[in-house]
Amino acid sequence: MEKYDLEKVLSCIEKNKFTEKGSYYRDIITFDIETCTLDKERSWMWIWMISVNGHTFYSQDWSDFREFIHYLNSLSEDDNKFVIWVHNLSYEFAYIQSFFEWDKVFATSPYKVLYCQYKSILFRCSYLMSGLSLAKLAKNYKLPVKKMEGDLDYKLLRIPGVTPITDKEFEYCENDVLILHHYIEYMIREFKNFSTGSMPYTATGFTRKYLRDHAEESGSYKMLRSIVREGSPRNVVLYNTLRRAFAGGYTHANYIYVRYPFKPDKLPDGSLRDPIRSRDKTSFYPAIMIKEKFPRRFFKAKSDKFPYLIKRGYAVIFDVCLFDVQAKTTMTTISEHKCSYLKNYISDNGRIYKAEMLVTTLTELDWDTINTYYDFDKSRVKIGRCYAAKKRYLPKALVEAVLHLYAAKTELKDVEGVEQEYQRLKGLLNSLYGCCVTDILQELVIYNGVDSEKIWTVQKLSDEDKKDALEAYTQNYKSLLLYQTGVYVTAYARHELLEHNWELTEKKVVYNDTDSIKYLWDAQTEDYFEKYNELTIKQVYKALNYQKIDRAAAAPVDIKGREHFIGLMSDEGTYSHFKTLGCKRYIYVQKGDLHCTVAGLPKERCRAYLASGLIEDDKQGPPTINDMMYKFSNQMVVPAERSGKYTHYYTRPTDPIYIQDYEETTGQVEPSWGIALIEQPYDCTLTAKFRNFLEGMVTIESMSHAERLSNKNEMTKIKTFWEDFEKWE
Repeated sequence: MEKYDLEKVLSCIEKNKFTEKGSYYRDIITFDIETCTLDKERSWMWIWMISVNGHTFYSQDWSDFREFIHYLNSLSEDDNKFVIWVHNLSYEFAYIQSFFEWDKVFATSPYKVLYCQYKSILFRCSYLMSGLSLAKLAKNYKLPVKKMEGDLDYKLLRIPGVTPITDKEFEYCENDVLILHHYIEYMIREFKNFSTGSMPYTATGFTRKYLRDHAEESGSYKMLRSIVREGSPRNVVLYNTLRRAFAGGYTHANYIYVRYPFKPDKLPDGSLRDPIRSRDKTSFYPAIMIKEKFPRRFFKAKSDKFPYLIKRGYAVIFDVCLFDVQAKTTMTTISEHKCSYLKNYISDNGRIYKAEMLVTTLTELDWDTINTYYDFDKSRVKIGRCYAAKKRYLPKALVEAVLHLYAAKTELKDVEGVEQEYQRLKGLLNSLYGCCVTDILQELVIYNGVDSEKIWTVQKLSDEDKKDALEAYTQNYKSLLLYQTGVYVTAYARHELLEHNWELTEKKVVYNDTDSIKYLWDAQTEDYFEKYNELTIKQVYKALNYQKIDRAAAAPVDIKGREHFIGLMSDEGTYSHFKTLGCKRYIYVQKGDLHCTVAGLPKERCRAYLASGLIEDDKQGPPTINDMMYKFSNQMVVPAERSGKYTHYYTRPTDPIYIQDYEETTGQVEPSWGIALIEQPYDCTLTAKFRNFLEGMVTIESMSHAERLSNKNEMTKIKTFWEDFEKWE
């Protein structure tokens, strides 16, 4: 990596365009910075790097960067653009935002920048486009340069131009821009004339393009467009109801097993048996898109007709008010944050255990689950706005697209030499569901500049704006998917997973996570899953027969000749030890290895901390598995220096200050616009409310009208049935 020299840098620019009529240059330019944090209010850049068509340069002076951008802009002809790729542009933008008079800044939320443009220079975020960290890009795509880890200590204070940079640190910095260079090079090669300027901005954008291309090739584009024109909601109230009805996958721990350390069972003959078994559904969401039927065009229905419509097999979404709600089992299902109103309720770690009164929005599938899992006063059920639609299988073109991606992913897995193509296809398959649930009514995020009182503002959409946006989506030639499809993909997933829980009985189910179930196993439960898999095969075959698609498409074969039927409940093996502290917090031991899943705490950091000794006892030797199970508890707090967790603080320029770097050399730095990264401890302590619930000391709560309206900024989405609610009260 060479020291920045303007003449050398510009000599690397080729100015070749993708096509003669194209408006983007083919040059691959990548950019990255490294920074220092003094405290919550002061941070600064100590080195920045660029790669220009694979030639790397560095500088420690922002004036060099500004010079480069201005001269690069001067090379542009006929309004053609250079693209500069930045992995996590939001971070770099915080530092460079004051350098230029931006022509455009597009952000999905305040500070989350997708792209920004200064004259002929377009900065784009490769992280939001790929959905992967630099380390995973290098690993998953088998790039010739690897992400170096542990060779750069972010906590050390450095003075630009004063603190020496080691060879390892130079290599670390250079690799970051080269990884990005090779990834963009691969994307350009893969998409041929699909230029860096017209590449989708997000991971789901590639899937949408794939679907459009597939629809064109299969001759089904006009048919898919007609379905969108007919079924996409134009009514704001209907769309808001769909938004309220939408929820993610079911993730929850059986509260009777929270904090309970499972250990090997001792059998009568003296042998030991692993107590927990885990099963996982193969490509669960894609399988649902193949085998289930989905609503197309919703119509407004009379509230008293909803039982009849459900019985006739319609898709039904509706607002409902329930009284005297009480869970029947230890697996609760109603999400607290999806309730628009709650009165005198008891919560089981975010899910309703008991409530005197609640208001929520459901699909007919959720309604079936609530009737199974809860008792409530059926004589006082109040139904608000209600919409219904006939269900049909998804169009054949979409089903074929799902099957093609699933087959390609399966056939290429573990095949040497095609790792990049495998990762691309796997990403497309995983993004299919996400394409369906992108919010059509995106609020406008405005960047006002550093000189404004508020750097960022969010402009709410008026009712007229919302109506126009829904109409625009319906009429957009690129729109091929219905929002309600995504709503029902997760609704079917929750319903199916919770059916398993009910059949296995509450005492056998330990933990659920979207497409997996961890349970106490015996011969009876294994028979149940075998029968479930047989039923899934029949459902898939029935759907494929209807679509006139070859059955073999549902069961591609991998490189080892093994068949992988989509949607089956596969056996993930047994756990000798298991312990959970609630949703997204669990550890387990499989084949002697400790595995950790703790939301917000990197797996390796969690494993290293658990293996570092006991809480109160510095005993000699490494801790045993039982020691680590004991340590993973309500009292566990991972210190800031070991958690790998940072809190971001947005900084502003201050007067130059003198500091002492890590080599005890004194020098001057200029804190700037940017982001201060402050290490934070990770606290596993259960909330007081959840801990009291587990110990039987429950507190009955209520959500006031004001709290309801401000609950997670849902006011604009739930106000449409407030008039009905007032009648119910």
